[in-house]
Amino acid sequence: MYKISYSYLMQTVGITGASGIMGQVLMKNNPDINWVSFEGDLLNPGDLKNWFEGLGHKTEKFIHLAAIVPTHLVDQDPIKAMRVNVEGTCLFLEQVRQHNPQAWIFLASTAHVYASSETPLREESKLEPISWYGLTKLHAEQWASALSGRYEMPLCIGRIFSCSSPLHPKTYFLPAMVEKISKAPRGGKLEIRGLKGTRDFQTAEQACAAIRFLMDRKAQGVFNVASGVPVKLHDLVLEIQKRLGREDVKIVPLDTETSHLTADVSKLKELGFQPRFDLGELLN
Repeated sequence: MYKISYSYLMQTVGITGASGIMGQVLMKNNPDINWVSFEGDLLNPGDLKNWFEGLGHKTEKFIHLAAIVPTHLVDQDPIKAMRVNVEGTCLFLEQVRQHNPQAWIFLASTAHVYASSETPLREESKLEPISWYGLTKLHAEQWASALSGRYEMPLCIGRIFSCSSPLHPKTYFLPAMVEKISKAPRGGKLEIRGLKGTRDFQTAEQACAAIRFLMDRKAQGVFNVASGVPVKLHDLVLEIQKRLGREDVKIVPLDTETSHLTADVSKLKELGFQPRFDLGELLN
């Protein structure tokens, strides 16, 4: 009797940035896919070439997540971030072009490419990065779009809005707020920058569900990956304070670093995906 190799029946998807939070969640939540992760140096053409040659032509889809993401790390070394986020993307796409130019590609981008706006942001909204991280991702988008257009490579760009995961380090907004409030002295005061702004939050699982949806349909173009629900950062921090039982701490929003990033998710909905927002799930 012949044995059936179920790994052979699975679709194979190449992924960069597999060790990052989004990569971990995406692979864990989609065990029906044969994920093949890139483990080399993104800036080393030889590492990329060897990986692609090992994949051969069996891979029809690629998820490109590899990037320097935390804004404080980008701020510390913007040149390195530019090389990894932009040059690394170009080197990756060049290998796709050489080995499998008809493969579908998902490029993870960010809401940080947009100009701050108090109205929901459409994919056609003004692009004016609010951070150096956003600037690197906008440049990556532009190069990817140019290469895709010239060589007719199927490309989907997902502008991922604020994500939350228990895996996030304490430098990210929600765990940072939990840390600050938890460790504040009794009756203390916390002055926090940016709290007068708004954000569009989702869990990493929700963002990855949207990515899987786009991948299954081989969607092309730019899509906001978000909940579409505006959340006032001050209100969110007050909810964290309440859940921690630290009403004794006085929260003082400062007038600096205020920005507004909320998505219009009409385009994603028109394709058939229904984003959702659950505050309890976000904060648990």
